[in-house]
Order: sequence, then structure tokens, then C-alpha cells
Amino acid sequence: MKRILNKYDVLKLGHKLHQLQKRLTRAVENGYPQNKIEERTRRIRRIQEEIRQASA
Repeated sequence: MKRILNKYDVLKLGHKLHQLQKRLTRAVENGYPQNKIEERTRRIRRIQEEIRQASA
């Protein structure tokens, strides 16, 4: 059974999303390997999807 997210879980996800976005920006600026950039992009998309599902 899927866990129902409450308001505070969504806020935690939003905070984690912001952290990952900052980390991705630094990775691009500092010339990190492409696989690290792709990994962070996948994680950002996954968290965005979780937030969309919780908001629906």
C-alpha cells in the first residue's frame, strides 16, 4: 500500500529538492563527470514526481 504523504513530508521533499538543485548547479559549474550530473538530474525528477503525486 502506498504511503500517504502529509504536509510536512511534502515540505521535507521540497527542502531536499532545493538541496539537490544547488548541488547540481555546483556540479555543472565545477565540471563534474557527466554520470554524476545525470544521477542528480534523475533524483531531482524523482522527487518532483513524488511532490506532484502528493499534491494531487
